Amino acid sequence: LAEAFAQMPNLTSVDLAYNDIGRGGPEGTIALAEAFAKMPNLTSVNLSGNALCGVLYGQGTFTLAAIEKLCEVLPSTNISNLNLAANKLTNDGKDMSSVLKMAEILPSTSIITLNVDGHPLPIDELRGTKPVDAIDLASKGLGVASGIIIAACIKGNEHLQSINLASNSIQAEAGVKLAEAFKLTPNLTSVNLAENKIGRNGPEGAIALAEAFAKMPKLTSVDLHRNWCNEAARQAVNQAIPSVTVRW
Repeated sequence: LAEAFAQMPNLTSVDLAYNDIGRGGPEGTIALAEAFAKMPNLTSVNLSGNALCGVLYGQGTFTLAAIEKLCEVLPSTNISNLNLAANKLTNDGKDMSSVLKMAEILPSTSIITLNVDGHPLPIDELRGTKPVDAIDLASKGLGVASGIIIAACIKGNEHLQSINLASNSIQAEAGVKLAEAFKLTPNLTSVNLAENKIGRNGPEGAIALAEAFAKMPKLTSVDLHRNWCNEAARQAVNQAIPSVTVRW
C-alpha cells in the first residue's frame, strides 16, 4: 500500500483504522510515513487501532520506531487531520516519549486536529492560530496523552481565557505539564479540571497546579472537584490563590 500511495499524488485521505499494521513490527508504518512525505495533496490520515507502538492486547514489545518516523515526516507533509488513537502510545502510562515528541514537532506541522487517545483535539484553537477565548473539552474521554498535547499547545496562547477539561482522565503527570503551561498562558481566568484523578497517586499534580495558580494574576475561577486530592494538596492550592474560591 505504501508503494502504491507514493504513486498517487492526488490522494487526499487515507483511512487504515484497525488493521493491526504495527503488529509484526514498525516496518509497515515506517513505509507508510515515507509514502506520506511524497503525497502533496494528502490532508487526512487515520491510523487508529494499529498497534503502532508494537503492543496489541497486552502482547508485543513496545517500540517508538514508527512514531519517531511519523514525527520526522509530518513537518514535510500537508496533513491537517491525524488520528492516532487506540495505539497504546504511552504503553499504558509507562512511557510518554512518543507523546512528548509529537507535542514537540506540532508547531512545525500543518496539523489542526489530532486524536491521540479517543477524541480529536483542536490544535489550531489550542495554539491560538485560530483565536478563541474559551475551549471546552469536558467529558471527551481524554487521557494523559491528550493532556500533554494540550499543555504543549496552549503555552503562549494570548487569546485563551477559559479552559474546561472536566470529567476526563488527565491524571497527575499531565496535570504537572498543564501547570507549566498555565503559567505561560497570560490571560487565563478560568480553569476547570474537575474529575481528572489528578491526586490519585499523590499530591504532586495539585501542588504543581498550586504553584502555577500563584503566578496567574487574572485567575478568578478554579474547579478541582473530585480529584482525590489530599489535605496537603488542597491546602497548597487554597494558600496559593486565597482570593479565589476553589471548588473541591
